Amino acid sequence: MEHVRDLLTAAVRRAGSEEKLGKALGYSQHAIWRARRIGRVSPEMAGKLHEWSNGFISRHDLRPDVFGKPEEAA
Repeated sequence: MEHVRDLLTAAVRRAGSEEKLGKALGYSQHAIWRARRIGRVSPEMAGKLHEWSNGFISRHDLRPDVFGKPEEAA
């Protein structure tokens, strides 16, 4: 959970704000805030973050229960 929060914080920093990240991903600022607060994202949000960051933020790290661990995906 804490790892996901750290990844989301990095994404927010890269985007400039929760609002800007939300707009880039097609979510509201509140959805980004909530994901950071609870430390969990939907599989859809994980995929969008992965694409938006060009793989810097891995969907596998965000949701290993859905996408498996990175080494398993290779």
